[in-house]
Amino acid sequence: MIIQEHVPFRLSRIGLMVTVLLAILNVPAWSQKAPDDPNVPGYQREHPERYQRIIDQRLRLQTYQQGVAETMAIEQEWAAAKRTQAALPDAAREVVERYEKTTAEAREQFEKENERQRMQAITRLENLAETYAANGLAREAAAVRAAIERIKTGPADARVTPLPPGGTFETFRGQDNQVINVEVTGSTVGTIWGDGVYTDDSPVAVAAVHAGVLREGESGVVAVTIRPGRDRYAGSVQNGVTSSAYDGFPGSYEVKKSDIALAAPRLAPAPALSSLRGHVGEVLYIELTGSTTGVVWGSDVYTDDSSLAAAAVHAGVLKDGESGIVKITIAPADDAYTGSTRNGVETQNFGEWGGSFRIERVPQGFTPPKVYHGAAPSRLHGYGPARLNGLDIEIEGFRGDKDR
Repeated sequence: MIIQEHVPFRLSRIGLMVTVLLAILNVPAWSQKAPDDPNVPGYQREHPERYQRIIDQRLRLQTYQQGVAETMAIEQEWAAAKRTQAALPDAAREVVERYEKTTAEAREQFEKENERQRMQAITRLENLAETYAANGLAREAAAVRAAIERIKTGPADARVTPLPPGGTFETFRGQDNQVINVEVTGSTVGTIWGDGVYTDDSPVAVAAVHAGVLREGESGVVAVTIRPGRDRYAGSVQNGVTSSAYDGFPGSYEVKKSDIALAAPRLAPAPALSSLRGHVGEVLYIELTGSTTGVVWGSDVYTDDSSLAAAAVHAGVLKDGESGIVKITIAPADDAYTGSTRNGVETQNFGEWGGSFRIERVPQGFTPPKVYHGAAPSRLHGYGPARLNGLDIEIEGFRGDKDR
């Protein structure tokens, strides 16, 4: 008699996993869908608003992912193209280095001579301004001081070099230790390589923010020092900018704060007040230098062709020779203007005129939204330049009848 031992049936782990997988595959496909899956039969009809929202989210995600992928691809291609340029042969490199060295020496000599001439001109003009002021010629002194400011802060300052194309410094490669002052606005958009010392194809606007020299959106003059290439550039994250590491590049630079201040922006010339007739109540802020020389009609309310500089002194807003910002309010036409003598300025009477203005001090602590540069009126009955028969002339204190 053969006795057969009962052996319980057991599934191996693999067998158990296969069994579970087969069971899942036999479940109807629609029952595996998540509750918020718009592919579930009838979902669009039962939840139209939710369905549309899910579809919109998917489209936005796809558009974003596509944009990111395209941007990364373009940036990688651009960087790869710049970094795979063939190196110059030794003979050609020697010619380029000799030329760049000669150019750098000539530029340095020119900048030194230009700075010497600039300081000499400023000294002479300052002496002239003092002489004019001492002889009571306030208008001439103010004009000379304005010229001094233009020389000090104007864009003609040879110490500031125009920003190279693309904001990078490959064209200065080989001019090691040369310091270049450039005006730039900080940015966090762009790819840079390095930390403290950057590859010379890194945009300086981004490197300046990374180095803490400028903030994003801040404009200023920075000092870029040309350095030789390096075998290794470290990357880091600083001030909201991520710089990348890189192995071996032929040119570098450092960026630091410059001791040259950003040139003051030029003020737009003030519009002729007569062009604002009908804009009653409109306010302008104008930078003026007070003067006792000039023709003015009226008191408190002045004709719109009166000398602003003289009206400012007459109204007690500025002193003779004092510069400042005044508030001009456009006033309606008047039937009569009464003259008076105040603060060393004599104003004239006049009848009906088509436009007027009031002039006041700017309240202390108030920052005007926009400031214009003021000039003396340019007409025969005022004080300032005029044109007669094609000739530039200047007539002072002419009091003929005004054109109505």
